This record gives sequence, C-alpha cells and structure tokens, in this order.
Amino acid sequence: MNYKTSFLIAVICNLMFTGMSVVYADVDVPENGVSLPGGHRWDCKEGYWKNIRRKSCDKVNVPENGYLAYDGHSWVCDKGFVRNNKKERCDKIIIPTNANLASDGHSWYCNEGYRENLRENKCDSIKND
Repeated sequence: MNYKTSFLIAVICNLMFTGMSVVYADVDVPENGVSLPGGHRWDCKEGYWKNIRRKSCDKVNVPENGYLAYDGHSWVCDKGFVRNNKKERCDKIIIPTNANLASDGHSWYCNEGYRENLRENKCDSIKND
C-alpha cells in the first residue's frame, strides 16, 4: 500500500468515526426553490411545481373553481367540478335526473331504482326491464 492510499483510507476512517460527512457542492437553486438538506438537491416552494426540463420552479396556475392541492405543487377542482387536463380547467359536472353527486365530489351516481347510462349521461329506470 502506498502513502496516498494509506492517507486516503485514514481520511475516510476519520470522517466515519467523527460523524463528519462528505460535503457536496451546493446545487443551483432556481427562483422560488428551496435547497434540501445536504445541499445537493432542491424542491419548489408551495404554489410552484418543479419543472425538471427547465430546471425551474413554475407557478401553479389554479383555474376558476379549483384550489391548490394538499401537496402544494398541483391543483384540484372544487366539489361539483371535474378536472379537464386538455384545457387546464375545472368543468361543472352535469348531474342527470334521478342522480346525486358522489361523496368524492367529482362524479355522480344513480338513485335506487335506476342504473347508469354513461353513453347518454343519464339514469335509466330499472323498472322498464
């Protein structure tokens, strides 16, 4: 074993036994971002989402009838509305006759005695069978 190898092993052992850690170079944190513990990773502040491609924190654009999600980096529609990803908006749920809004707030179900007809977005009576 040569001197350089012995020295390197001694340094590593010293770091391990003294509880010191290897220091990483700080990562560039974009505007509206925060450095994570260790200094070599980052995330975005609440109200912003992590755009990996651009290495930026972009504002979450919450549409009308929506709100910032619990994670702080996306949005959810209010009860009675459903997310329309193509148009980045919340569309009102059309509840057919003989139906009610489901407990999740983003779908509907037919009342007793009726069955879903999703093709026509209505509830058909079972009595007609």
